[in-house]
Amino acid sequence: MGALLGLVATVAAIVLGLRAWQRRAVERAQPGRRREQPISITDYGEIDLAVRVQKCPCGGGYSVRGEGPSGDRLRVAHVACRHCGREASIYFDVHEVRH
Repeated sequence: MGALLGLVATVAAIVLGLRAWQRRAVERAQPGRRREQPISITDYGEIDLAVRVQKCPCGGGYSVRGEGPSGDRLRVAHVACRHCGREASIYFDVHEVRH
């Protein structure tokens, strides 16, 4: 009986781990989630628009908690989900922004 419970616990842990990995993979695939694949913008106002269209894995929307430079051509928006509080970063390529 104990071996069966151990097997069930192991399978449950593997399933939960795979689901978490899948959620992170989906989140990383969204535009701007990695420094290597920033969202190109031509105006800083586009940052708020880009943040509004992205969704947290829980289904909630993000709000910007702060933003700033991240290297020569990048700007990063630090966001948090309005529903679950999950934090994330969204990167933007600002080399085409006119001052």
